[in-house]
Amino acid sequence: MLPETLILCPAPGSEAMRLALEAARRVYDESGLSEEEREQDMRLQRQFLAFVRGEMPDFAHA
Repeated sequence: MLPETLILCPAPGSEAMRLALEAARRVYDESGLSEEEREQDMRLQRQFLAFVRGEMPDFAHA
């Protein structure tokens, strides 16, 4: 892992989660990605967070 990498997992329903989702929406709105590309990216992010939380044993094969 790169030393400057930080993974944050805000609690569901928390103010931190609300702010993170709001920021993600802004980034997606400015990204130019298609709706399908956005959905695929969000699926991968959810899978990765599940892996980080220990809910998914092997992210590489998800």
